[in-house]
This record gives sequence, structure tokens and C-alpha cells, in this order.
Amino acid sequence: MELGTINQVRAKRDSIREKIKSLNLNDQDSETNGNENEDTFKRIIAGIEELLTDISTLT
Repeated sequence: MELGTINQVRAKRDSIREKIKSLNLNDQDSETNGNENEDTFKRIIAGIEELLTDISTLT
């Protein structure tokens, strides 16, 4: 039996993945973020994708 909360987490995860697919990562190549400008947009997205993979494992 799956809980409603788990289904909601999976739905949100899938929604985030679809939004990431629609991004044009090449437009943001020169931008950096963070206190020391160490993080590129692609690197931040990669981190988010890793978190989504972790969520998939847990649900």
C-alpha cells in the first residue's frame, strides 16, 4: 500500500525533471553563482538531478 505523500513526492519529482529537460543549459554557460562564484548553472542542475535520484531511491 502506497501512501498519498509518497505519490505526491514522486509526482513533484517527475515535474521537476520535466522542467529541467525544458531548460536550455547552454544559455547559462557563463553565469556563476555562490558566494565565491564557484558554481555554474550546469553544476547546480547536476546537483539537483542527483537529489532527484536519491529521492527515487527512497520512494
